[in-house]
Amino acid sequence: MSASCSSMRCAQEKILYGVLGVGAVVLLFPYLLGVVLAGQIGLWSVVVIDSLAYLWLLFLVCYRPLSYRARVYGLLFLIEFLALSLLAITGNQGAGWLWLFLAPVLATLLLDSRNG
Repeated sequence: MSASCSSMRCAQEKILYGVLGVGAVVLLFPYLLGVVLAGQIGLWSVVVIDSLAYLWLLFLVCYRPLSYRARVYGLLFLIEFLALSLLAITGNQGAGWLWLFLAPVLATLLLDSRNG
């Protein structure tokens, strides 16, 4: 990715790498807090799901050979995985529905409107 570019793909790459980088740093504290609290009350499925999701996020950030499209689809898979897991664990009262609506918005923004 070049330092200055004007193409749509370059803007999409900047958005993706910004989301992944900021997400990996900012989500570390809520991840640790959620894992500790879920472990204390015995929700081991939440601990496993959150750990898998954070490891997948770190993989998307750190693994250099991944292409742009592979990173985008990896992020979309991660969001869908979290959404469906939250719906299975918490039901309609949880935040799973919000995560489900985030995936098409990000797909439209990072790929194109057809993928959204």
